[in-house]
Amino acid sequence: IHVLTREMRINEYHNPKKSHFTLKYQKVLPGILEIKEHTVMFDNGDEHQFQAIIFATGYKNIATKWLKDYSSIFLQDGTLINWKGENGLYCAGFSKRGIAGISMVARAIADDLKIVRRDKI
Repeated sequence: IHVLTREMRINEYHNPKKSHFTLKYQKVLPGILEIKEHTVMFDNGDEHQFQAIIFATGYKNIATKWLKDYSSIFLQDGTLINWKGENGLYCAGFSKRGIAGISMVARAIADDLKIVRRDKI
């Protein structure tokens, strides 16, 4: 799981010593217990604020194993139904249309986030 903000990068997987993605701060944290609004609560009791959370599973979709309610975005076998779920959950990278489909979904998510942010200001 990669959690990114301007200030920090949290990586629970292999982290190379030098990377163009590495930001000023790095910290390895335990598993995520709960997410509420912009607050992420971890198994060890720590809480951190984040602007965005990017869930990257690689090539095999395991989201249905850790999401409690995935019925608005995934079928039980992990097939994507919709790129936009409930409570601010977005899914990018699951398109069967390859890079073109992923690009379309990424643009749709970015456009939706602009609308959400504008409505909250």
